[in-house]
Amino acid sequence: MNTEIPDFIAPPLWSTVLFLGVIFGVQGMLLFAIHRAHGRRGVMVGGLAFVVVLVGTALLARSGLLRAGGMPPRVLLYFGATNLGALALAVTAPGRALASAVPAAFWLLFQSFRLPLEVALHAFGTAGTIPPQMTWSGENLDVITGVVSLVLGAVLLLRPRLKAAGWLGHAVGIALLANVARVALLSAPTPFKSFEGPPLQLPLHVPYTWIVPFAVAAALFGHVVGLRSLRLRIP
Repeated sequence: MNTEIPDFIAPPLWSTVLFLGVIFGVQGMLLFAIHRAHGRRGVMVGGLAFVVVLVGTALLARSGLLRAGGMPPRVLLYFGATNLGALALAVTAPGRALASAVPAAFWLLFQSFRLPLEVALHAFGTAGTIPPQMTWSGENLDVITGVVSLVLGAVLLLRPRLKAAGWLGHAVGIALLANVARVALLSAPTPFKSFEGPPLQLPLHVPYTWIVPFAVAAALFGHVVGLRSLRLRIP
């Protein structure tokens, strides 16, 4: 597989700065929620966990292990394990604590990070860093989630008993997140790649590998906790 992966094209500096702003912004929003649920001690534990994930995934990407062949492809294991971990946290006690302590509107507004993220990804696509299908010019329509979450999140914030706004916002976000995952998996440098052109290499390079835990998995986590919050906090 190594020989089939072309040289990585670095994106413009401004788009990388925007990307990192989104990644650390997501962590900041999650730490805010953790503080509401667990106070300072929770923030310390959560912050330490984020550092471990940042360093661990960076070392994994730099090691070259994600490029290795074999079945199943290791980059897919990375994607799967990260999202399963986020899902496990969301459906168990940690997710319930956050769903109980933080208003449902927060979890919908949280998804608005996908709007600036898509701006960065569009710049990546224009530069040739990622294949075109991973941008809004192709098959990635996740920018819609960013807009919808802002609008419906504001509605839910002003009218917290309007459950329909929350359910609709999360339904749109989950559907488009599933579509992004589909396109990404079929664009990755694995035997399952079905799109023409260069493969998606973001998970193989630092800091772009952080899109997996702090964008894709974080979005999944936020949707599940948000749905739990709707059930727990709104009659």
